Amino acid sequence: MGLEVESFFEPVNDDREGKEIVMMFRSKHVLNHENIFYTDDNGYYMQRRQLNHRDDFTVKTNVPIPSNYYPITSAVHIEDSDTKLRLTINTDRSQGVTSLKPGEVEIMVHRLTVQDDWKGLSETLKELDSEGGRLRVATRHYLSYSSPGKRIFWIEE
Repeated sequence: MGLEVESFFEPVNDDREGKEIVMMFRSKHVLNHENIFYTDDNGYYMQRRQLNHRDDFTVKTNVPIPSNYYPITSAVHIEDSDTKLRLTINTDRSQGVTSLKPGEVEIMVHRLTVQDDWKGLSETLKELDSEGGRLRVATRHYLSYSSPGKRIFWIEE
């Protein structure tokens, strides 16, 4: 079973603080209570992610949302450890993603920064369209519920 979500975003207003526009997908059927989610690694395989956790160092941060965002090239999924139900979201372009609460997937679809954030880019993020105007964004996300190991899965309301 699948669902296609097509979205259109007008240009982000050029103000003093910048803006980030996210799409929040929530599922009452797939709850990743362990705060684990999976992102694709350059489209080749799924990389396990856990909220506020890194295998090679202890996470100490005063910015919990940005430190838990990861890049995705094509897909993210969450899985319910009890029911083994899975929600997968495929994207039509590279974006940033996180899962801050059980059953939620947050995808950053558009943003504008007015200052360098000192995280490696060394410039503001103020993309323009081909005519020099502020960027409009059209994006698609493909949602599917599945149950690995089962042949068919239907959600009944």
